[in-house]
Amino acid sequence: MVRKSLIAAALLVLCSISFSDEPEQKPEYYNAVVRIDGCSGVIVRTGPEVSVGVSAQHCTGKVGEVVRFRNPDGSGGYARWVAEDVRTDLSLFRVWTRDTKRVSVSVQANGDRPSKEFSGWGYPQGKGPHWKRLKFDGKFNITGLESPRNQFEVKDGVFNNGDSGGGVFNNGKLFGITSHGSKNHKHLFACTKEQLNEFLKRVDGKLKSKLVKWEAGKMPPLGSDDDREVALSEVIKAMMKLQAENKLLAEKVRKIANTPIRVQVLDPVSGKVLAEESYPFGTPIKLVLPERR
Repeated sequence: MVRKSLIAAALLVLCSISFSDEPEQKPEYYNAVVRIDGCSGVIVRTGPEVSVGVSAQHCTGKVGEVVRFRNPDGSGGYARWVAEDVRTDLSLFRVWTRDTKRVSVSVQANGDRPSKEFSGWGYPQGKGPHWKRLKFDGKFNITGLESPRNQFEVKDGVFNNGDSGGGVFNNGKLFGITSHGSKNHKHLFACTKEQLNEFLKRVDGKLKSKLVKWEAGKMPPLGSDDDREVALSEVIKAMMKLQAENKLLAEKVRKIANTPIRVQVLDPVSGKVLAEESYPFGTPIKLVLPERR
């Protein structure tokens, strides 16, 4: 009886333990990792009104396009793509700071010596952000990408589709942006920190908040005159499409209006048509029921 009691107590203790792949202590930059348009992203600059994040270029629709984003707690708002680099698979987006958790992460400098401990955060299959422990495996060339990738073996945690654009972190700083993974989800490929720093230096003008006032209810501001031209072009295309659709609808309405309404009087016994008359569309028609005798 004593032995059975001990076994039962041990099972009860084991059942009370919660197993999780997530670290108990979330890093400070946890709230800088966001989900954006089916992928992941990392906020790297927080301003008083506008914040800027980095993601993967293959996640980007078009520069100037507006998409939704959300924070780890489910809150969020709108994001706008403002720059991209196909060669390194990197993109830049802007969001309203008021919609973020007001947290950003620093990018590791090219000259900094990384430690052996790497980790990744992203939204695999749209859920998370989830953590993964990574082991650096050297450089790797992906077909279709000009620049080489850093290759990491996924040792622990969750990694899957949707992690693209998420961050690879080292010593508490952003070391790279996830671009692809192996078919078995055992390896993660990301840009190098040199590629990331070069990209951010090249688009430095889009990292700064403009010294103008914006209405809080509006979409995030565009980054440059080029962005405005792209956005305006999309608006004109949308208006032309709506105009064409309106013409088709107007033609359908015209056909309906020009089709007369046909009224028939039938013999209640034989069903034969006794009389027939056509009236223009919209004509009120009065029917007088016969008197019962």
